[in-house]
Order: sequence, then C-alpha cells, then structure tokens
Amino acid sequence: MLAAGLAFLVMRAKDNILSRLSVSLGGIIPDIRNLRLKVKLNIFNPLPTAIPVTTISGKISVTNTDLADYINNEGFNLVPGPNIVELNAFPLFANVISSSSEILKGNINFKYTITSGPLSYSSTVLYQI
Repeated sequence: MLAAGLAFLVMRAKDNILSRLSVSLGGIIPDIRNLRLKVKLNIFNPLPTAIPVTTISGKISVTNTDLADYINNEGFNLVPGPNIVELNAFPLFANVISSSSEILKGNINFKYTITSGPLSYSSTVLYQI
C-alpha cells in the first residue's frame, strides 16, 4: 500500500498533490502537566489513495508573534477521506504571556508544512476561538 501511495505521488509530483489536502485546526488543548499544547488537526484527503506523510511541522502564532513550535517526523499515512492528526506543540512561554491579550481575541494563525517524500506544501490556517 505504501509503494502504491509513493508511486502515485511521483506520477503527480508536478501538480504537488499535497496542495489538494484540506487542513483545519480542530482544537488546541493545554497540557499543563507536560508543559505542552495538544493540537488536533483535521486533514481531508480527497485523493483515491493514501498519502504517506514523512513530516508535518510549523508554528502557532498571533499577530506575527510565535507562540509555539511543533514537529512530527514519525511519519503517518493520510487515508482517503477525513483524518485526525494529533500533535504536541511546545509553547514559547515568554511570548504566550506577552501576547495573552491577543490570544484572548481568538485569532490564532496555524502555519504548517507537510512533506511527503520529495513533495512539500506550506500554508496557514486561521483558527478562531
């Protein structure tokens, strides 16, 4: 199955099929005990085959101030249809405290880069609390 997904990616590399994925932020939950944020991503794969993701990384920010960084380089497959991916984000506490009034306004930018083999796609999603 993984080989079929990679073959499909290679054939469609010119189109960068990763841009077809629909990504939305499902939620951000503080994990105070572990000093992290649990980030839930909703990713919809409209393609007829699974996409092997090698890395997803990015930043959570508000008004151009970075609040947290995250990376998942363990690899996973995005099956056709809806997928839920959970990530651990590591907050930059000084920035979180100094930006607390902006955070409470509820407009959080979620920047991400998805990599699958030789393909990479970056975008930003606005999350409103």
